Amino acid sequence: MATANANVSGTIAIKGIDGKYMKVTSTNGLEFGDQKLTDNAKFTVKKQDNGKVGFVGSNGKYVNMYYINDVKCEGPDGGLSVGILYLAGGKVSFTISGYQGQDGRTAFLSSQAGNASYNGSLAVKDYPDFTCEFTIQNL
Repeated sequence: MATANANVSGTIAIKGIDGKYMKVTSTNGLEFGDQKLTDNAKFTVKKQDNGKVGFVGSNGKYVNMYYINDVKCEGPDGGLSVGILYLAGGKVSFTISGYQGQDGRTAFLSSQAGNASYNGSLAVKDYPDFTCEFTIQNL
């Protein structure tokens, strides 16, 4: 039996492979800390150009990227535009491309913590692995 593609629209929660939710932290960072669905795990999907989407966190700010390797939730209008790669089993990966410094490469949002100096960011990986696979929960 085929699994339907994830529905990345409206208000969603994003879960990592271990069932932990992506959440906005008190420092406007992002983390996959626990398996409890709270308001900090709710994101509004905003359609962007070229079929990409952005996310607005519970803090009212856009998920954004610093340089090309750390993602937080403290951006002004627009924020980070991600592509959606639909995977088997109803999972997705979020692709990041078209940004200065990427040299035409596509990168992938990861559930792993980013650089500690950003005080709560998520990593961006050049090659996808299991930390780049997510389940979408529509709310």
